[in-house]
This record gives sequence, C-alpha cells and structure tokens, in this order.
Amino acid sequence: MRSALALVASTAFVLRALGLNILITTDDGFGSASVRELYKVLNSHGHNTFIVAAPTGHSKVDFQTGFTTEPKLTVDGDWGLVKAGEPSLGHDPHDDHIWYYNGSTVAQVIVALDYILPQFHKVSRPDLIISGPNINRVSLKFPYTTVGIMGPAYAALQRGVPAIAFWTEHHPVIPYSWIQNRTNTDFVDPWTATARMAASLVESFIERAAGGPVLPQGVGVAVDLPASSDNCKNPSFVLIRGSQDVPVGNVQFDATMGLFTTGLPEPVYTNEDFDVGFVGIKVPRGETPECVARVVMFAVNFDAATDERCLNAPPVPLVQPPPVVPNVSATGNLTIPTATPTTPVSPPPATVTAMAAGMTIPSLLLLASLVLAL
Repeated sequence: MRSALALVASTAFVLRALGLNILITTDDGFGSASVRELYKVLNSHGHNTFIVAAPTGHSKVDFQTGFTTEPKLTVDGDWGLVKAGEPSLGHDPHDDHIWYYNGSTVAQVIVALDYILPQFHKVSRPDLIISGPNINRVSLKFPYTTVGIMGPAYAALQRGVPAIAFWTEHHPVIPYSWIQNRTNTDFVDPWTATARMAASLVESFIERAAGGPVLPQGVGVAVDLPASSDNCKNPSFVLIRGSQDVPVGNVQFDATMGLFTTGLPEPVYTNEDFDVGFVGIKVPRGETPECVARVVMFAVNFDAATDERCLNAPPVPLVQPPPVVPNVSATGNLTIPTATPTTPVSPPPATVTAMAAGMTIPSLLLLASLVLAL
C-alpha cells in the first residue's frame, strides 16, 4: 500500500515538474463549455492552465485588436455569468485562473501576456497559447487565416509564444454548466470528448519537445477536429496543406443604398489532386474518413532581425554581386564575410509558397515529422 501511495505521489510530482504554463482563449466567451473542458483536461495533466476570453462571444471578428473604452461592462455577459456594471476585467469568483476581458480575441492575448499573467500569477511568458476549440469550423468563404480563431494564434507567434488553434463545426456553443457527464448513449459530453482530442495532440507536441519549446519559433499549428461520437473518440491526425491562393472576398458598392455588399469567391482548385473541403484548406480529393483531424502548419517571419547589429550591417544584393569591401570586420556577434565579386549570387526562387514563407526547412521538416508520427 505504501509503495502504491509513493508511486502516486511521485507521479504527481513529475506531472507538476513537467507541467507547462498554458493560456487558452476563444471567441466563444470565457464561460463556453469548449474552453472550460479543455482547461479541466489540461489541468488534470498537471499543467498550470489559464483562460482569458471575453464575457460575450466575439465570433467572426477576425484579426482585430479591440480594447474596451468602458471601465465597466455595459451589457450582461453570456449566460449571465457577469452583469452590466461589473468591471470590464475580472476573474471567475471560484477560480482566479479563469479571466474575462471585454475586448477582441487578439486583445485577450495581449492583455494576458502584458498584465494578467505577470501581474497576478508571476508568469512572465506562457509556454503555449491555445486558441479554441471553437465552434464554426472554418467554412466561411474566406481564407482560414482571417477568421477569429486564428487571430490569437498569429498574435501569440508574433509575441514569440508557440500557438495551436483548434476548431470544429459539429457542436453548439453552450455554457460550461450544461456539460453532461454522460449522454443518453453513455458517451461523454461532446465538448469533453473534443477537449480530450485537442489535449492529446498538445501532449504529443509537449512530449516530443522534451523540455524545449513546444514548437519551433514562429511556427503555429491549426487543427480542424472531427465530430466526437461513439465512433470517433481518438481521431487520426493528418498533415495537410494550407492553400496559398484562396482569394479574400470582394465587395461591390451599392450607390442606391450607399453601402458595400460582399462578394463570396468561388472555391479554388489549385491542384488536380486536391479540392477545397473548406476554404483555405486543401484536403485529398474524394471521400475523407469522418474520424480524422486535419492539421495545417503556418508561420510568421522571424528572419528580419531588428537588433542594432543587423540594422548597421551593409545591405546584401539579391542578384548582382556586391562590390568588393575589403576587411569587413565583425559587428557585435555577427560576422559579415568579405564579398567576393567573382562569386555570383543566385537569384531568389520565382515563387515562394505561403506555407514556406518565414519558415526554415528544418522547422518544416521537424513539425511535419511530429504530426506524421502521431
């Protein structure tokens, strides 16, 4: 009995030691079942998890950075969890790791990074930011990079924090208080099952990181989760391509009304072997198995250094060889080699895919190997 207790205690210690600081946000509201269930699952895995989201849903606000101009809420939050007249920033009275802020989804990330986490929890920077799981699989006729669930993920990467975005279209937005431990078919609540799906992928990345960054710098992951059901509890995670040429919608001006109307682009077919299952993502042509989670890699560009040593470095032409610069010395820790006019500089490739922009080949190969190994 003592040995069993010792094993449990040691396991709990290891979980705490390996636990990460993880921030979750969503555009479905801080009381939505989707993020509350993921919060519970990640906490049960030993992570120090936080939620920062709006008191009301902000679905489809896209990549906006909106901060409230009101110190107090002017309307009740969703499901009456917070009331008009309460502060625009606050936390759940029963859990100081669950916060709301009356701003856009991108603003949630910024407020969490710059104020909530360092000020109240002594967390200078989280190890991972998760956006979602959100309702509304990316089915809008716009590139998936413009939808609300992706804004926080891109903001996280731009602040140097690894990010994963999850979405699904198959379950309604409900408050966490409606979660059922078991459904009529003796299956866990769909949002509980969805949270477990998301957490399984998160844990795979954490395990393979072996104490290092969860993802390579500047690299994020977007995941389309399938509907959870009796027949789909542990989906396969399939790496697919992000489409680089899906058009953003167009607008037309109605002179009579004095307003713009939006035009929805037709689905884009960029390769005979792929069709657009939902705009912005290419999936294999033909019927796709239902219990499959589609994983897309994306990145922001960290190649453009802004530190003083690089700003002071002489420019390097892309095509024509530079003039001879004798005895160029090191600037800071960066050594700039002497140019050799007899060595031509290869021109850049004619096209650079959106997925490759800002990503080094090692980063691409590393992340692809992680997903394919799942």
